Amino acid sequence: MRSVRARRSAGSRSCRARIGGVGETTREWSLARRVLFRFGVVVAVAQILPFPLDLLPKTDWLTSRYADLWNWLLRGFGDVIGAVVPSTEPTGSGDTTAAWVGFAMQLAIGVAGAAIWSAIDERRQKRAYPRAARWTFTALRYWLAFAMFGYGLAKLFHVQFGSPRLATLDRGIGQLSPMALLWTFMGYSWPYTVFAGLGECLGGALLLWRRTTTLGALILIPILVNVVMLNFCYDVPVKLYSSTLLVVAGVLAAPDLVRVLAVVLGRAVPARQVAPPRSSRVVWLSAMGKLVLVVLVVGVQATDLVDARDERAQRSPLQGLYDVESERVDGVEAAGDARWRRVIFEGASASVRASSDEITRYGAELDEAKHTVVLARAGNREVYAVTRPAPDRLVLDGAHLHVVLRARDPDAFPLMTRGFHWIQEAPYNR
Repeated sequence: MRSVRARRSAGSRSCRARIGGVGETTREWSLARRVLFRFGVVVAVAQILPFPLDLLPKTDWLTSRYADLWNWLLRGFGDVIGAVVPSTEPTGSGDTTAAWVGFAMQLAIGVAGAAIWSAIDERRQKRAYPRAARWTFTALRYWLAFAMFGYGLAKLFHVQFGSPRLATLDRGIGQLSPMALLWTFMGYSWPYTVFAGLGECLGGALLLWRRTTTLGALILIPILVNVVMLNFCYDVPVKLYSSTLLVVAGVLAAPDLVRVLAVVLGRAVPARQVAPPRSSRVVWLSAMGKLVLVVLVVGVQATDLVDARDERAQRSPLQGLYDVESERVDGVEAAGDARWRRVIFEGASASVRASSDEITRYGAELDEAKHTVVLARAGNREVYAVTRPAPDRLVLDGAHLHVVLRARDPDAFPLMTRGFHWIQEAPYNR
């Protein structure tokens, strides 16, 4: 009996030794691997914070304080390396000077953190980190999953791209920026956008379970490679963030890479190291916690996206594209390159195209009760009385400017009217 217990105890220790974290064994790691792991953990923490608080409601007070601390450190680090950080305010770009300086600071924090950690643990002769590996991979799984949910849901709700705007359709393709060209391409086809969003959501969902993490990562890697290439090739300012997402997907797939390659090459597949069984109570609590977190986070994201979609879908009574029939400035007929040629009202904005093809954008505040519209730009506000002498005519009468507009057919753009055809006797490429 005693020898049986000894064998069982030895077998249990052997099992625990085989099960490290994320398919790794707990045998002693090399010095290089230990240092690299420490560096990676510190950089990962610096990268993902303040996740998951930034996804939860009623946590703005805490995340804003974290942001203030980070920005303070960022400016100090910029002064140390001689980089001037013009602003830390969000601009919609992920490739600002502040973002790149922040990335350099994360790497510096990783180097310093790994050095301190190594000095402590090498003295203690700690040779492996299976538990830290499990927790780090779990944090990265959820961070990447919810990032993919955010992008995927934005596509499913037609918010990230949206249908091409009238102001975009009215411009020549050569006048579009590379990013505007990409946004027009993606926004034109809602089914294709949904297809892309479903792929991102599927990959993200599979990351929520350890057993399907590798499959989720393998689905996301080609998706993210495509995203990164689009961002670089079309000058979309999310290059740094999308590249980080791709690296994390690669890290999550790495533990099973040997097994995946064995499948591809038709060789014997090594046995997969599995985690030790957990008690039914731990499994139940884990499942409930995961369910609550996913429902809460995805619910908040979906609610915000619905609000954004509804706001974008709001149409102004002035909505449309208008040619300028006449324009008088202080009673004198306008002439020259500054003369208005076309006006587009869309939602709460207005775009004015001059004879020189220069486009000026305004905020448009319509007061239907007073029959006025305010065109605001760079702090200047001009009030115009609005009248409709005919269904296809619109008159704007301001203090110095009097403009008569004629509505154009909104379906005059082949991009929006061509539609889909199963049968085409000849290509329609115009």
